[in-house]
Amino acid sequence: MIRDHYYFPVVIFKSGDRFGYHFHDFPGHVIYYCFSEEESLEMAKNYLGKHLYWMEKLGLTIPEPTPIEDLVLSENEKSFLLEINLPLYRGLENDILKWIKRRFGLAKTIITDLYQVSPYYKLVLDADKQKWIVDINIENEIVCLPLEDIKCCGEFNYKVKGNYADPIRCNKCGTELELHLLPLPKLLVYEMYDWCAQYDHLYADEPQIINDFDQRGIEFTNKIRNELREVFKEEEVFVTYVPVDQSDLIIQTYYIMDE
Repeated sequence: MIRDHYYFPVVIFKSGDRFGYHFHDFPGHVIYYCFSEEESLEMAKNYLGKHLYWMEKLGLTIPEPTPIEDLVLSENEKSFLLEINLPLYRGLENDILKWIKRRFGLAKTIITDLYQVSPYYKLVLDADKQKWIVDINIENEIVCLPLEDIKCCGEFNYKVKGNYADPIRCNKCGTELELHLLPLPKLLVYEMYDWCAQYDHLYADEPQIINDFDQRGIEFTNKIRNELREVFKEEEVFVTYVPVDQSDLIIQTYYIMDE
């Protein structure tokens, strides 16, 4: 049943000098860069309105709100009840299309697919006989790029390796791809950059740590492959992981100080 109004609790918390919010009914949706409690509430309402609209558009089940009195809060948290007037957000994709047309000078543009990569959404467009990917992260940021910009050597054939600044490269020519421009969940991108940063702390005489690093790399590779295959359903997508070469690592040196 389609409803026009929803009432969901939001939890506002303070971290250092910034404020953030999260929703008990939508785990994984956390924002913490607002400068005031009022700004957090405003952003939380806008965020949730867009999220509920995309859920409705995809036919996803919107959960029943948790009663605000049932929330368990910590000392730095406050709860508020948000009223979401969903008709204000319906047709959001039309506004996105208008922005894309103006920004890139496109003429005929239609949406051919919409899907969720929790907690974000992506649109697939046909624009002037070219396929585009639109990454919508609900925080009013849109990344839009032609499909051909993601291909390299005319194929979706990539390798993942932890010692690259951007850990994905073309498996044929070695061209480095900018991770944040690929149609991947932002959380996955952040986690991969953190994983890459750990490479500089690997040592040849610590095989277990190297093995753990490789295992995470394999997990990331599988996630990337699944995400890209979901987006490019009509294309062949290959993503392989390149294990750490211990010969590239140094042996950790320990210094014993004389007492």
